[in-house]
Amino acid sequence: MKVGVLQIDQHFLNLSSQSISTLLSWCDPVTRFAPQRLFVFLRANEAPPRVTTSLFEGICKVYNQAFRHNPDLDVRVCLANLKPASFNQAIERRVVTADVVFRDDQARLNPMFQIRPSAHVSGLVVTNGMLHELIDAKDQQRAPEEGWASYDNVVIGGTFDHLHAGHKLLLSNAILRCNRKLTIGLTVQEMLKKKRLADLIQPIEERHRVLHEFCTAVDPSLEYNIVPISDPFGPSIVDPDLEAIVASEETLDGANAVNLERHKKNLRPLRVHTFPVNDVVVVESDIGENSGLRTISSSWCRQRLLGRVLKPPMRQVYLIGLTGGTGSGKSRIGSYLAAKPGVLVIDCDKIAHEAYRKGTTLHGRLIEEYGKEIVDTESGEIARKALGAIVFSSPVAREKLNRLVWPEVMKYCLSKIEEAAPEVAVIDAALLLEAGWGSSLNEIWVVFVPEDEAVNRIMERDEISEEYARARIRSQMSNRDRINQANIAFCSSWAFDVTNAQVDRAWTELRQRLSRGRGQDLLSLHPD
Repeated sequence: MKVGVLQIDQHFLNLSSQSISTLLSWCDPVTRFAPQRLFVFLRANEAPPRVTTSLFEGICKVYNQAFRHNPDLDVRVCLANLKPASFNQAIERRVVTADVVFRDDQARLNPMFQIRPSAHVSGLVVTNGMLHELIDAKDQQRAPEEGWASYDNVVIGGTFDHLHAGHKLLLSNAILRCNRKLTIGLTVQEMLKKKRLADLIQPIEERHRVLHEFCTAVDPSLEYNIVPISDPFGPSIVDPDLEAIVASEETLDGANAVNLERHKKNLRPLRVHTFPVNDVVVVESDIGENSGLRTISSSWCRQRLLGRVLKPPMRQVYLIGLTGGTGSGKSRIGSYLAAKPGVLVIDCDKIAHEAYRKGTTLHGRLIEEYGKEIVDTESGEIARKALGAIVFSSPVAREKLNRLVWPEVMKYCLSKIEEAAPEVAVIDAALLLEAGWGSSLNEIWVVFVPEDEAVNRIMERDEISEEYARARIRSQMSNRDRINQANIAFCSSWAFDVTNAQVDRAWTELRQRLSRGRGQDLLSLHPD
């Protein structure tokens, strides 16, 4: 995620909405600086700082104008150093790693946050000359400041689905009014069934995570008590320590209803604070019955998801299947490829052995299918030689084994590829084509040697007879059948350096194909 930092003096918030819009124009998605997350650090005008109505109005402008420039931008206006209650607290200094820093020409850092540039950080400086151009006479005409009440214990509530600018303004207002503990009622899924596009509402676990992450990012000095609620009130009508509730003007009736319930329970009423709905950004919708201008809401956010990517697609990986018969030298080529940059090699033969270890479901299935004679009497593990003797001599038994083992192996391969996200993944499997994986791969690379060479290698490696070695080879797919399905073939009959030269040639040409865009038709990691 590309992270940006906007580090400015609090006086910037006195700019008009249009001026702030100009200041934030670098957040447009089309610009080379555009971040995905933007931290706004405001230097207080005085020490200790003083929260004012104009401060909150300025914060509204930042959220609104940033949203207009880039609706997908995750803006976080940091508040801790702007509040008298937290200014002198010894809290942990927050570290933000930034890819781009946008600041005024006063280099003094925010005392509660440390900006750590990434390796490719870009710096943008707003000069006093630029500010002079932005500020006009209207910007400097300020109404008298109103008082700003704060409390030790504040409560708010909501769904907080797909956290948007309206939510962030509600949270910011509550955080600025809170000195110690902010209680947040988070509506459970069961209460949201009648919401528009309810099926797209984020799970409560995800909403809780995003909510907590945002709050601790903008003010780490507070205690956040996020409580799932299954009724309209939650802790707001039972907690005697609560002092105030914050709501938007459109939800004022709900806040008043809280005080009615508290009165019934002989609890002191909460001070109610609201902010105007017109402080929340107005957006245009072109989907469904809500077309036209309207106030941003979670419903709007869910409508906006329609036809868009719900979550980033899994990184597409170029998939190569590496296969060959027993004794072909396939595993050694797999090891050689593993040393190439950006390559993940998965040895499926080893994975298959792990898939039927003692205690696994597959272990029991194999015993049911092939009998107890395949079990090692000492270890209780599947005796590979005993199992091999059965499947190599019977095509039917071999087909059953493939149907049992290879789906489990595929699951493991997919999880490893998704976890590592390499540029190229090589799936090393002797029975890759027999398992039907060929259509799920970008390329198939086959390793072969003449049958007599393979026989000699197997006899030496496994200490078996020529007759048994040849039977094992002939129980598998032939070299000719594999090569007929291959994109690239290697022969390992000669010295290692000769084989390596073949692999290097294939690797070089693969890189050339990918760089020319011929590898753009990358397949999903989840084949049908």
